[in-house]
Amino acid sequence: MGYVKSLYDSGRKVDTVTTVPSIQIGKTISSEVLASEGEPVNITELEGLTYYEYNGYFLGFEGSKDEVHSNTLLNEIQWHMPSMTGYYYSPERIIEALGEPDQVLYYDDSNAYAMYYKAGPYVFGIISDDEGELMEQVILFRADEDFFDE
Repeated sequence: MGYVKSLYDSGRKVDTVTTVPSIQIGKTISSEVLASEGEPVNITELEGLTYYEYNGYFLGFEGSKDEVHSNTLLNEIQWHMPSMTGYYYSPERIIEALGEPDQVLYYDDSNAYAMYYKAGPYVFGIISDDEGELMEQVILFRADEDFFDE
């Protein structure tokens, strides 16, 4: 749980979040991301973002595959919880470590349950397949100012 808490805390304290892998939101696709991570295993599009898949994590760039170019900025990072921490955590354990989330959403279309926290200029989210299930995914992204108004 220490790594999840430190990632959340770093988002609240700095303007750029350094993560594991050593990628920073706001870096360009060519000069920083591909230079340090190499070519992705797979590239997919979903909900207006292009995701570069690596071993255990995804990097999200704004726009379709055709719109992403060398100067496109990294907007989102997603990890599978066990690949990052070695463990799954219950929602109660997350709340114990981070406090009550700023927003909780249930997505009917995918049966996903998400707890979101404000983390400086970022949104830090932890997602499970269903309410009460162990949390499986961690997401960190730059959101519009009205994200928490929904």
